[in-house]
Amino acid sequence: MSQQIVCPRGASLYIWKQGDTLSSVALRNRITVQSIYLVNEGRDLSNLRPGDSICLPPGVYACLNGQTYTVRSGDTFAGIARRYGLSTWELLERNPYVDPGSLMVGQVLCVPEEEDDDDENENSGNSNPGGGCTGGCCSAGFRQLSVSYGERYVDILINANVSDAAFRSANPNLDPRNLIPGQRYCAPPAGSRQPVCTGRRYTVRDGENLAMLAQRFNVTEFELIARNPNLTPNDFAPGQVICV
Repeated sequence: MSQQIVCPRGASLYIWKQGDTLSSVALRNRITVQSIYLVNEGRDLSNLRPGDSICLPPGVYACLNGQTYTVRSGDTFAGIARRYGLSTWELLERNPYVDPGSLMVGQVLCVPEEEDDDDENENSGNSNPGGGCTGGCCSAGFRQLSVSYGERYVDILINANVSDAAFRSANPNLDPRNLIPGQRYCAPPAGSRQPVCTGRRYTVRDGENLAMLAQRFNVTEFELIARNPNLTPNDFAPGQVICV
C-alpha cells in the first residue's frame, strides 16, 4: 500500500505507472526532473513502484535561478551549454538529475537568463552573494556552486573547506537552515576561516608595508587591520592579498 502524501500548494498528485521514469514523467508534463525532486523534498524517488504517489509542480516549472529551455531536435548537452556561455559541468550543476547523454526532444532544462549587453556590462564583476545570480557574479577568487539534493549545510562547509563565519559573510542572504536543491551560492577560497572580504581585494606589491598601504588607501592602520582580522601587521607583505 503506497504512502499517503500531501503535496505543496499548487502541486498535483501523480500515481506512478509501470514503465515510468522521472525523465519520462517530467517530459510528459513539461517540467524539469529537478523540480520533481524539489516538490518531493526528503523523499527517496529512486525506487518508485506502480501505485506510489508523488507530487508534480504546476506547469512549466520556473527554475530557481534562470529560465527554462526546451530541448529541440539536434540539440546536445554540450551545444546547449555553449549557447549560454557555460561549461558542460556548470550546466549539469543547474540540472543535477539530467543524463547529458540521453537528452530527449521536449525535455526541459534550467539555463541562465538571457541578458542584453548593457545589463551584462553593468553587472560584470559584481557580487550577488544571495544566490540569485546567473553566472559570473561571485567575487574574484570565489566559486559559484549550487546546493545538491540531500546536501546539508555542514557538508557544504566541509567540501568548501571554509568556516561558518567565512561562508555567511560571502552569502548573507542564504539561510543555512533552509537550503534548497539548486540554490546558488558563492564558495569562499578554500581554507577561509575568518569573515571574508566583501569589498575590494588588493595584492601587496614589493616595498609596501602596513603604514604605506594605510596611506595609499586613506585609512588608518587600525582600520586596515580591522578589515583583515586574519592577518597580523607583519602579514601585510608583498604577495599578500588584503581587503581594502
